[in-house]
Amino acid sequence: MKKSWNMLVAIGIAILVAVLSISPVYALNFRLNGEDGLTADFVACEQAGDIAFDKFNAILVDDMQATRSQYNRVIDNYAGSIINDEGKLIVYFSSELSVLDPMRDELRSAGVSDDDIQFVQVQHSYEELEEHQKEMWRIRNASMDREDGLEKWAEKIISVAINPEHNCVAVLANGFDNSDYLLCERHFGDYSYEVEITTANSEIHEEVTLKPGQGISTGGSLGFRCKLNGVAGFVTAVHTASWSSLPNLKDGSTDYGQITAGVCDGKADFAFVKITNSNYNVGLATNTSPSYTLHATNYVVSLPTGKAVYMAGATSSSVRTGTILYYNYAISSGTEWLLCDYSSAGGDSGGCIFANVNGDYVVIGIHDGSAGTGKYGTKLTVMKGYYSTLTYG
Repeated sequence: MKKSWNMLVAIGIAILVAVLSISPVYALNFRLNGEDGLTADFVACEQAGDIAFDKFNAILVDDMQATRSQYNRVIDNYAGSIINDEGKLIVYFSSELSVLDPMRDELRSAGVSDDDIQFVQVQHSYEELEEHQKEMWRIRNASMDREDGLEKWAEKIISVAINPEHNCVAVLANGFDNSDYLLCERHFGDYSYEVEITTANSEIHEEVTLKPGQGISTGGSLGFRCKLNGVAGFVTAVHTASWSSLPNLKDGSTDYGQITAGVCDGKADFAFVKITNSNYNVGLATNTSPSYTLHATNYVVSLPTGKAVYMAGATSSSVRTGTILYYNYAISSGTEWLLCDYSSAGGDSGGCIFANVNGDYVVIGIHDGSAGTGKYGTKLTVMKGYYSTLTYG
């Protein structure tokens, strides 16, 4: 099957998964504001698996830029990855592991110990699991419109998400009985899946300043500085498709911004705020103490289950830390949400989510709310799918 390099997905370990018809994926870098800004919480979250991920990613990025790539089979057979409870990076592949021998040697030369990374052979590639996930979610959503009782089963299915550790799609459900498991087998039996019982809830948002993570007058948090069609502003979340009817954003009694674009369609939840007052600028430093400075270097990455992540929102003066639970998580009609386990509260909606990749802090997206056992957000890659001219800076 012919593949394109248009989508470089390091889903799991920055492995670049190429898929036809998917546009380029860009994320934005930012790092700590000086060495003194490195807090104990950040240090504690950087496990051996994080370091192994960064080294693996660096090798693949270099290989991508080479005239002749030697890691095509690695990309084609990538099946996901996790960072386990011991901080070890586990990488899954749907082919014989001997294909990884050159990569192992290069990782050792880069200082990655065999104790810090493990390769495991599985049945399905990540690309195959993505197809399973999308088809299962289509079946679930189609069943919601039935009037023969099947809709009651579908309503109990909160989401479907790729579980690389079990090499399957997790059906996240609430209130299942024996008949519901039988219906899963009837409708999902052609796919690799497992049922995970969970719960769902929602999150409200709350309160004003011009730093990433601080409160704004919509009641949520400022995400990160960016431009849309060359116009300066920032991204946040307002949880409504009727964003055009919302009043201008204020700093006290003074207008400083206007929402000029947005999406809230079940696949994404974000809004772009245009700065309309020339006296106001969106800063690069977060609202946290110490503050962290965003940098505008572009990367083409996604991240593994278990990868350390951080969120800056309005309800705390410090960055919240956690890990990625699912990189592609289904809510409503979308399958590409980010699900993490950091803490959050009302007012954090729109706050910036980021991670450390190769020593830089990379913007992943913004926080939207709570779902099941985690916190979900809209990825920057998804935002760019709606607005290709959205750029950081």
